[in-house]
Amino acid sequence: MMSSGSTQGTTAAAAAASTSLKRLFAAIESKFGGLSSLMDAGSRAEVIVNEEGAIESHELQRLMANEATALHIKGFYNREGT
Repeated sequence: MMSSGSTQGTTAAAAAASTSLKRLFAAIESKFGGLSSLMDAGSRAEVIVNEEGAIESHELQRLMANEATALHIKGFYNREGT
């Protein structure tokens, strides 16, 4: 079981990491332009979304063949850790 001090430390670390990432992306955008120019466009920019919570072989094959940019499996990871 986590103590509240441990939870607060984790929350503070997450906030610091978030701030660092925001600064990183701001620096990248200021140096190279908007991140949207780096994103894929067209049919290969598709994000395959699976509502079932399990990876399907045909979805993984499309991803590995670069026919899609990402595979989002909703419910694949339990955020509560139970």
